[in-house]
Amino acid sequence: MTPLPLWERQIKASQIKVNQTESGNALRAQPQAEVASTVQSVRKEKNRKEKIKSNAPTIVYIDDSPLDSRVMSGLVRGLGCRYTSIAAPIQALPMLLEIKPALIFLDLVMPVANGYEVCSQIRRLSAFKETPVIIVTSNDGVADRVRARLVGASGFLGKPIRAKKVAKVLKKHVSGFEFDSLAEKRERRSVAPANVQSAIPKKRGALLSK
Repeated sequence: MTPLPLWERQIKASQIKVNQTESGNALRAQPQAEVASTVQSVRKEKNRKEKIKSNAPTIVYIDDSPLDSRVMSGLVRGLGCRYTSIAAPIQALPMLLEIKPALIFLDLVMPVANGYEVCSQIRRLSAFKETPVIIVTSNDGVADRVRARLVGASGFLGKPIRAKKVAKVLKKHVSGFEFDSLAEKRERRSVAPANVQSAIPKKRGALLSK
């Protein structure tokens, strides 16, 4: 094999050095990027906690579903309120007496005791005679509403749980507190791109028709 000229060997050697330097920088940059991301997440969480005012109402959600509880947690805290989840309905009464919430969201379908039964038990306690209790369910027919009223429910929240509906309920039943609109803004931003995409074919069709 004919040896490469000196100038070609020098160019290849310099390219190898450049590639090694770039690889080293990339490896060093990766941990730095991870640290920066972690710091940003911590700052966001700290800012969120600082936004919860000292007079913020405590909202309780009684539901055995971890997924629905996480959704409700994000929406309620996004509105600037404190939030507590109760997964076991049989533990609800002692926990409610300790927490003293401003409003109670109560899932209808749960094991051991359903939402109607738990609501009836809550209303038997004098401490919660005036506390709003909102039944959360996908069954919101006339019969369900009548039965909910009979056990003392203050209203209904239909599933799926949405920021706009949660904000409407809280603003209606919890007075004397200025709610943040963070959760509603996030929901509008997540819906906006879909609306824009759906509008594109219509515009194209209109142009073709001309």
